[in-house]
Amino acid sequence: MMVRRNVFTPAHVRSDMYRAILPNGQLKCERYERGERGVELYDSDDELLAFVPYQNLEALLTETAYETDEPSVM
Repeated sequence: MMVRRNVFTPAHVRSDMYRAILPNGQLKCERYERGERGVELYDSDDELLAFVPYQNLEALLTETAYETDEPSVM
């Protein structure tokens, strides 16, 4: 069975980095793909950094979320 994956990297935010917030830390990535059971995180060379199951993913934020002082971001 082939799983269809959607890539959520719109052109207007392509230059942003993403942070995957996990229970025990954070991972930075250039882009990500949503799968049936979790997200795959990729670096700027399109190398797979990690697979993170949804139950371990607390948040997936753009780097620009860290540039604002608004408490509602976190």
